[in-house]
Amino acid sequence: MRVYRVSGQFGKATDNFSEKGRVIEKTTWKHIRESDLERICAGLQAGHQKHMFTQMGIDLQSQEAYEIATRGLIKPQDGSTPPVLYSIRCVEFNPPDFVLEIHTINETCRYLASLIHHIGLHLKSSAICTKILRTKYGFWRQEDSLIEQKWNVENILENIRLCRALMRANHLEPTVLVHSSQEEERKLLSAT
Repeated sequence: MRVYRVSGQFGKATDNFSEKGRVIEKTTWKHIRESDLERICAGLQAGHQKHMFTQMGIDLQSQEAYEIATRGLIKPQDGSTPPVLYSIRCVEFNPPDFVLEIHTINETCRYLASLIHHIGLHLKSSAICTKILRTKYGFWRQEDSLIEQKWNVENILENIRLCRALMRANHLEPTVLVHSSQEEERKLLSAT
């Protein structure tokens, strides 16, 4: 699982969903409230979670679904499935700018940028992605990384010791693996 802080800006649409693209549309954004953005994020998150249970052929209202959910995250068996959003929430809202924290797997930068674009469309506006920052990769956090300016033998060895300790502590979350069909993947992609 990876965690991102994705920054966006309402009011513009570009040909590549980022601020570096050619602007193809400008729209109004002053009608957007934080509660509207939170509602769209909650809907996207619920849709992705529902899809994971659907892939397993389990009714969401069943005891089996409850038991699986209490065992941990539901993850696809392989990395060839479409992106899965486990959590998406607004952490900053200063219109027209906003920042979302997204917990996901199987994503790409392009997918995250297009997600921002689609959120803008759902809010009857448009939006571009201005920044993507990965803050966590598995159980490694941004703070555990070694920046290039500190690359020397002592710091590298210390960082290796830190990483081994993290791996030994077995911070891995329990998961339930599912297998998906191509038809279910197409449905999920068309829903976003």
